[in-house]
Amino acid sequence: MSKYETNSNLYEYPNGVLKNNLDIHDAQKLQTIEHKFVIINTKSLNFNQIKLPISNINYFCSIHKHLFKDLYTWAGKLRKIHISKGSTRFANFSYIITSWDDLVEPKVNNLTNSKNKIQLLAEIWGDINAIHPFREGNGRVCRLYIAKLASLHGLPIDFSNITHKEKLNASTQSIKGKLNLIIKLINKSLI
Repeated sequence: MSKYETNSNLYEYPNGVLKNNLDIHDAQKLQTIEHKFVIINTKSLNFNQIKLPISNINYFCSIHKHLFKDLYTWAGKLRKIHISKGSTRFANFSYIITSWDDLVEPKVNNLTNSKNKIQLLAEIWGDINAIHPFREGNGRVCRLYIAKLASLHGLPIDFSNITHKEKLNASTQSIKGKLNLIIKLINKSLI
């Protein structure tokens, strides 16, 4: 069953499982295989091969493509449907690029001069979460992106000790403009 409410079957089989290159129709089996692929592809991710400014949405898309290329034809491509989860409605798909350019890109470009980098990283995380550029994989890509941004600004981060519940709670709160849990996670993850 789909974890998002959508009005399109562009990304899903009739039973709600994401359409995938392996033609898996069982949600649990797909989740298990996806998890394995993401672990392998995260280890082989080389940020230096992405020849784009880190503030550009296509840099973010490149990370997504690398993580999910084995499973989804739409890996690295912005979603083309409206999605919501519970009472949370994510950015209208036709405004994903504009939202990124207006919200995320300026903050990424201001990180170098920021006196409170952790606050700004939390804002970037919250903005990306609200935009939700992809049909699936937003959180995983966002954490890799935030860790890379932080590292480039002298704040190495390792999110591996953060629980799924902590990530979910922080993301849910960030949609409401409350960044305290994201700030806590970033501080907890500093190496």
